[in-house]
Amino acid sequence: EVVQKLTLFPLDTVKTRLQCSRREGPSARPSSPLQEMAQVLAALVREPGWVASLYRGVVPAVLGCIPTALVYMPTYELCRPL
Repeated sequence: EVVQKLTLFPLDTVKTRLQCSRREGPSARPSSPLQEMAQVLAALVREPGWVASLYRGVVPAVLGCIPTALVYMPTYELCRPL
């Protein structure tokens, strides 16, 4: 679960930035989601400290995996013989 969070967190960051920057109304030009995603990722990479900007907020997300693992593993072991 931790590896999953660390791997997919940059894509989550891009998705969140896209959702926050959505333009609506008559002036909004339709473009493909892939183009928008590439533009946001390119803007993030141009920022100084771009690696940190992709992973900003990853610590709470990873720490959230710990309680899940602490409940999941013992429960699995208890239920496995059933």
